[in-house]
Amino acid sequence: MKVVIICRPNDYAVTHANNNYNNNLFRTEVDINKMNNNYECLKSVMNKHMIKYIDLTEYMPDGRNYLDFANMLFVRDTFISTKKGIIIGNMKEKVRKYETQIIKYILQNRLFLNIMYECEEDEILEGGDFIHNDNTSFIAACTRTNMKAVKKLLEKDMFGTDKVVVIYTKNKDTDMYRIHLDCYFGLFNNNNCLLWDELIDKKSDVERYVVEYTRKDGNYVKTSFRNTTLYEYLINNNYNVIPISTNSQKHYGCNILDHPNGVVLVQDNESFSKISNSIMVNFDEIHNMYGGIHCATNIINI
Repeated sequence: MKVVIICRPNDYAVTHANNNYNNNLFRTEVDINKMNNNYECLKSVMNKHMIKYIDLTEYMPDGRNYLDFANMLFVRDTFISTKKGIIIGNMKEKVRKYETQIIKYILQNRLFLNIMYECEEDEILEGGDFIHNDNTSFIAACTRTNMKAVKKLLEKDMFGTDKVVVIYTKNKDTDMYRIHLDCYFGLFNNNNCLLWDELIDKKSDVERYVVEYTRKDGNYVKTSFRNTTLYEYLINNNYNVIPISTNSQKHYGCNILDHPNGVVLVQDNESFSKISNSIMVNFDEIHNMYGGIHCATNIINI
């Protein structure tokens, strides 16, 4: 059974992080009451639409310094769940390094789930860079996740999909609105996707390119090469690409939760208008922490 995992934001940790919000990866100071209202709104929507979820707050290890929890709300980033199993990531930013150990402890010792692999120190992997459907895994090695991690997962055949599409950029892009794949690309209903319109037929400085790998006899073999844009790849592979404006993209328009029961949770008016079965969730204050609904959720099999 597929279950969404979430984690209530820690009031004390966020209050402390507000004192130096840049170092804690926030856009600005966060209003604690509004943040909690956003979180309750997410839970209320999931309850209404019978989406099963687990709040990891109930499973936190004892004795951990609460300052480690400022970004634990964003459970997407600490691990990925491929068709083959759970892979514990490794965060690029020092302020988030401890989160992977917390999530590993909870998944193994509280939820009794098997961990297939844990990234090594030089392998940087953050879950916001990973999205998949039944047939294809998309993983970005741009701002946070690095190619060492991607290559290791390819070598160990850990994706479980027929294809793996590795996304990269030719120019360094550290904009916090684009740190992860799920900030500018959102996949739903298997072959429909939202894509930031700056990446559509414009060849901009922030263009994303892809290399495709196809699984053959247990090994991934490179089947397409450099200079194919993400948009070109999607069109050539029969995805229905829905453009999202820059205004919407900065409001986490692409950062959606596509649930297996057919419900798509969104937080932006443009996305809401373009996805017929979408449900609106108020997440505005959590956006000040540089994250959205996809960032604050993950899906596991239990």
